[in-house]
Amino acid sequence: MSLRILHVLSGLGQGGIEKWLVNLTCELQRQHGSEVQSEFLTLLNAGGYYQGRLEAMGCRVHHCQLVWRRLPTFVWRLAAHLWKGRYDVVHCHADYLSGVILPVAHVVGVRTRICHVHATQFAFQERRPLVRHLAGRVLRRLSVWDGGICVGTSQAAIDAYLDGLKHKMRTQVSTCGIPCADYRTAANTEKRIIRQSLHWPEQSKVVLHVGRHSEQKNIFYLLEIFAWILRRDGDAIFAQAGSGPLTRALQDKARALGISERVRFLGDRDDVPQLMRAADLFLFPSLFEGLGLVVIEAQAVGLPSLISDIIPAEVEVVKGLFNWLPLAASPETWAERALELLKLPPADAQESCSFVEASPFSITNSAMALMALYTAHQSRNQRN
Repeated sequence: MSLRILHVLSGLGQGGIEKWLVNLTCELQRQHGSEVQSEFLTLLNAGGYYQGRLEAMGCRVHHCQLVWRRLPTFVWRLAAHLWKGRYDVVHCHADYLSGVILPVAHVVGVRTRICHVHATQFAFQERRPLVRHLAGRVLRRLSVWDGGICVGTSQAAIDAYLDGLKHKMRTQVSTCGIPCADYRTAANTEKRIIRQSLHWPEQSKVVLHVGRHSEQKNIFYLLEIFAWILRRDGDAIFAQAGSGPLTRALQDKARALGISERVRFLGDRDDVPQLMRAADLFLFPSLFEGLGLVVIEAQAVGLPSLISDIIPAEVEVVKGLFNWLPLAASPETWAERALELLKLPPADAQESCSFVEASPFSITNSAMALMALYTAHQSRNQRN
C-alpha cells in the first residue's frame, strides 16, 4: 500500500521527538522504499537542526506559522496545504494543537488522523494564564471530537491527555524506537577505547545525563545530587549532554555549588551511544515524561539507570538495570543510591542490546507497528 504521511510538530530542533521521527523516517524508507513518503510541517519554529537531514533523505519540509491572532488565515493556509498534498495520514505530534490540525484535516478529507501524545503534563493544565488554560481545554475537546485516534508513547501519556474524555476516542499505545545498530556498535566497543577518545579518565566514575536543559528534566536537582556524590567520591565526573533555555543558569549553578571543574557540559551530541557506553551510571530525575526513550537508549548498552518514580514502568526492558527513587527523596538520598550502584559490576552490554533489539523499542519493530496502525486505519476508513 502506497502512503503519503504528513508529520505535524512545533519545530525540528534537537529534541527526543524530532530525533525519533528522523530515525523512523529512515527505517520506513529502508522497509518500504518509495511506497511510503513522509513529509513534515512545522507550526512554530521554521528550520531547525533536523531539517537539513530530512531534506537530504528526500523528505519535503514545510512551515505554516501558527499565530493565534490570525487563526482564520492559518486555518485557510493549512487547509490549502493539506488539499494540495493529498495526504493519506496526518500525524500530529503537538498534543492539544491537534485540536486545530485534525479537524481541518477531517474537512479536507484526510482519512487517517492521529493525535500523538508524548508527555504526561501539558501547558493548558496550568490555571494561569486563564486564557491559555481555557483555549487548551477547548482544543483538546476538538481533537477528541474529530473522530481520529489518540496514540500515546505510554498508557500514562494517553490517560493524562484525555483525562475524562478517554471513552470518546479510539486510543492505542505506540512505542517509539531507537536505531539498535548504533547501540550494537557501541556495545561491541571496549569502554576503555571510547573513554580515551572522549578524554575521560579511565579510573573516574562517570555519571551521565542526556536531555534538554528545561525544567521538565529537573536539571538543577541533578547538580545537587552530583554535589553530594562528590563529597564521597572526589574523582567522579558528571557529563551532561544537551542544551536548552536553561543552559547558562545550569552552568552558573555548577559554579555556585563549587563543582564546575568536575562537570562536563557536552552540548548537543550525535554520539549518544558512545557516551552511554563510556559512562558508569545514567541519572534521570525528570519531573514528568511520556515515556523516557533516552532510558531505553541507556539499556541498549547495558548502562544502569537511577530514575524518578514518575517514569512509566514500560521503559524497563533489561531486568537489573533499573532503579527508581521518589522525587520527594533528598539529593543526599539520591547520591547514596547512586554511589551504591557505581560499586556494582558492569552489565553485559551485548546481552542488554539483544534484549532491546527484540523489544517493541527497536526502531525496526516500532516502525512496523506504526505502519500496521496506518494501514489498518486506511483499510477501516475505506470500508466505511
